[in-house]
Amino acid sequence: MIDFTGLLQNAQMVLELRRNIEPYKFTHKLSDADKKEIGDLLKEILEPQCVSYTPSQPESELVFGHKVRTLYKHASRPIVIAPLSEDHLHFFTIANPSELFSAYDSLIAFEEELSRRFTYAFHDKFGYLTAGIDYAGAALTVKSLLFAPLSDYCTLQFPPGMEFVLGRTSPPLFLTLCNITSLGVTEKYLLETAKRGILELQNEYRSAARELMKTSSLEIKDRAVRALVIVKNALCLTKKDLDEHLPHLFVGVQNGWVRNITEAELFAVYAQALSSDPLARLQHDFTSMTFSP
Repeated sequence: MIDFTGLLQNAQMVLELRRNIEPYKFTHKLSDADKKEIGDLLKEILEPQCVSYTPSQPESELVFGHKVRTLYKHASRPIVIAPLSEDHLHFFTIANPSELFSAYDSLIAFEEELSRRFTYAFHDKFGYLTAGIDYAGAALTVKSLLFAPLSDYCTLQFPPGMEFVLGRTSPPLFLTLCNITSLGVTEKYLLETAKRGILELQNEYRSAARELMKTSSLEIKDRAVRALVIVKNALCLTKKDLDEHLPHLFVGVQNGWVRNITEAELFAVYAQALSSDPLARLQHDFTSMTFSP
């Protein structure tokens, strides 16, 4: 099993604070329609949450080339898209507009350690979080959620078959992409990739649950909820898949946390978890049983 926590710590150690990000060759070009959709969606995301936003350049000129582009300023925390390679984009936020965090070396190290088709995310003590997006077929973002901030989140469609998950609370600001089903990935490969990652997540969750018995940490509940929701929404797993692979991940959910999943599905999975997993029974007394469809 990949020691993701260890990789996270190693990456934090090698992050360097720099005044400038060196150019990084990026040859994969998005269409003008894609660029406009990205701009429109960023405005839709940011507009309700800040007094004003300022595009760094006209929407028609949004180009993913050799330079890092700051798309829109979100108060003092601009969202930046940095090209990583032919198949990757790098999304991150920075706490101070005058300083950019460069994590290219860290991400390359991650790429060597993780499967090349695995989507990952990490953040450091400065409140910086980044997500690697594998356009070649990575579908799994479950493990990214283990390091998401404990905050509410919203979902927006981007573009068809993909999904934005944006944390509302900062620092840090959680930003990742998932559900890459519109890029030639077969359903069979998607499910197989997801299930392999789920097995790893199960092991990590059980380990964290043992700590829960000692500490009663609310963080474990939040991680489990996020894992369930992202697998249901982003990977398009059926209730049968959830019943088979994720019964122990389901816990009671507080209002506002669950979207695009019905109460009937939640209760069905939860009932299975209660009947088969002592950990879930422990969680039963630990969380609220209020749901939002």
